[in-house]
Amino acid sequence: DAGRGGSGGDVEYTAEDLKALKWSDARIKAFLGRKTNPNAYYYRFNDMGEAQETGEWSTANKKRFMELIKDGVDYRWGIFSMRIPGRVGYQCSNYYRKLIMEGVINDPNYHIEADGKLKFVRPKGLKRGGPQTTKLEFAPAPAKPSGAKGEPGATAEPGEAGASAPAAPPAVKK
Repeated sequence: DAGRGGSGGDVEYTAEDLKALKWSDARIKAFLGRKTNPNAYYYRFNDMGEAQETGEWSTANKKRFMELIKDGVDYRWGIFSMRIPGRVGYQCSNYYRKLIMEGVINDPNYHIEADGKLKFVRPKGLKRGGPQTTKLEFAPAPAKPSGAKGEPGATAEPGEAGASAPAAPPAVKK
């Protein structure tokens, strides 16, 4: 699955072309460098003409997200987001941290501080933006009681309204 990455197709745009579209200098810089550093562009922006989704994640995008992280993550959320329609890197990063806080996943590089805030601790050897993958642990899936979603006994999906979080955050290995 190739995902996105066709920003602008084969058409080459100049900074002046993009300024005419009323783009910010930061977006222009990221767009012009997208072929050599796609992570910087897709962290904040979608392809030209692709609308950015906002708000709650769709069930399909949640499922896709979980499929993509099953073998671990490399924290290059811009590149990662290219495979989630309508989402950009910072949204994927935020959703990931939400899943950690809910106890759905355990990432050994994140620690929950005494004040309840999540902190990323870069391990030795993990280079910023590098392709190294961090393996994750996943909470066991809860037994699915009978009942349709929204009915008594139904189970909401991770990250969905109505999903129950553990009473306390999971222990994080240090």
